[in-house]
Amino acid sequence: MRRLTLYFAAYEAIATTSHLWAQVLLADKGAGLAAVGAALAATQLASSAGGLLAPRIRLGVAAFTWAPLVLAACWAGAALAATATLALLAILPGFFVEGAFWPQMETSIQRHAPESLRASVLSAKSALFSALMIPLFPLFGALLGRMGPAAYLLLLPPWLALAVGSRWVSA
Repeated sequence: MRRLTLYFAAYEAIATTSHLWAQVLLADKGAGLAAVGAALAATQLASSAGGLLAPRIRLGVAAFTWAPLVLAACWAGAALAATATLALLAILPGFFVEGAFWPQMETSIQRHAPESLRASVLSAKSALFSALMIPLFPLFGALLGRMGPAAYLLLLPPWLALAVGSRWVSA
């Protein structure tokens, strides 16, 4: 249970960092404010579509490995894209996967947590997430300010670590 909680807290921290700085990435690629707003709305639609399909997809344990790999590829593609439109096209599949994976991730942790400890496990996951976000979010923002969209390539090692770490979680 501890491994699962740690994995999900790290996953949420990396995903949230990626998402919350997406507007800067798109603006750096030339999108205006209205275009950034429309692009972020499109990401929410992609995530919602994934969420709607989540009950039919049945991702299973393998998703702990491939979901971070898909997200790593999407964000790397966005970092390397020449335009905001190409960056958006690169991240939309990631938001779809995220929408499909997230509900199953949350359901998984609730099913594995003993009922008497469920609230404590969910609180621990939230606390770990918050502890990770405190340094991660401003650090990534500073890197994005210095490096521009190339900073998203620095998220590849954490995404890949989650993919590799998924074997540890399911052990």
